[in-house]
Parts: sequence; structure tokens; C-alpha cells
Amino acid sequence: MVEAGRRSRSLAALSVAPLLLVLAVAVWFVSDRLVVIGPFDRATIAWAVVVPLLALAPGAAALAGSGSTSPGLARLLVAVASIVTGIFVVLGLASAITFIDCRPATGPLEVVPRTLPTAFV
Repeated sequence: MVEAGRRSRSLAALSVAPLLLVLAVAVWFVSDRLVVIGPFDRATIAWAVVVPLLALAPGAAALAGSGSTSPGLARLLVAVASIVTGIFVVLGLASAITFIDCRPATGPLEVVPRTLPTAFV
């Protein structure tokens, strides 16, 4: 009985990272649609809220997983959170960058290789 309670708490703790990712995407989506929220524009909201949430998600997964009863599940969650965050960053940058080397970008395939280091970090 105690083991089941501990396992459900550890699984709840492991859900923190995916929730941070979903929250970051939701905040980004709302701020992108509204463009201006009070005194803040969408870029301010992205850098003040969305980017920190994306940066915290893998760390939150690692922290939650350190107390987990299943290290394999914790490693899997950290890997998934890191990969999803990296993909989101690459896709976000690839869709937002319109100029490279002082000329218009011809498409996302020209932008993606230059955004990979940012996603890796």
C-alpha cells in the first residue's frame, strides 16, 4: 500500500516537465495571437516566460526523476523533455528567421542547420 502511494507520487513528480512544456507552448500560442498583453509585447513574454519554462523543463524532469523509484523511467522522461524542447526551439527559430547573411532565407531547410546549436544548448 505504501509502495503504491510512493509510486503515484513519483509519477506525479515526473509529470512536471511535460506540464512545463505544455504551459510554455500555451503561453507562447496565446501571446502570439494577442501580440500585446498589457505593457508587454509577444517578444517580451517569450523571453520572460516561454524561454525560461522551456529551459527549466529538462532540469525539472531530472530533479523529479532523482527521487523516482524507477531510474529508467526518469531517464526516459528527461530524454523526451530534452528532445521535445530542442525540436520546439528548432521549429520556432526556423519559422521565425526570414533573413540569413543579409539576404532573404529561401526556406526552413536553409535555417535549420544554423538553429541546431541553439537547440542543442
